[in-house]
Amino acid sequence: MSLLHCFLKPSRMSLQRCVAGDDMTADEFKEWIRRFDADQDGRISRDELRRAMRALRVRFTRRRSRSGISYADADGDGYIDDSEIDGLVEFARTNLGLRIVAC
Repeated sequence: MSLLHCFLKPSRMSLQRCVAGDDMTADEFKEWIRRFDADQDGRISRDELRRAMRALRVRFTRRRSRSGISYADADGDGYIDDSEIDGLVEFARTNLGLRIVAC
């Protein structure tokens, strides 16, 4: 069962178990993170990223959100857009311990 599935069917399995034990694909992570694009501008801001990670119950401070944006933000505009989202996947995999597997 994927993490995305856990968000869609929270009654079947707790979020904590999904984070702790189940893999999700990079595409599932990307689709899920896009749900936190509150202003629908096609980019993920630092605050949107922080909300998303906190939804995973990952301890995600302002410092970590800045690190995540810096890690993935290739053009330096302070946002993660579709061309940079692979960097965010890598950041989540290597720095947050999320189990994200290749598609």
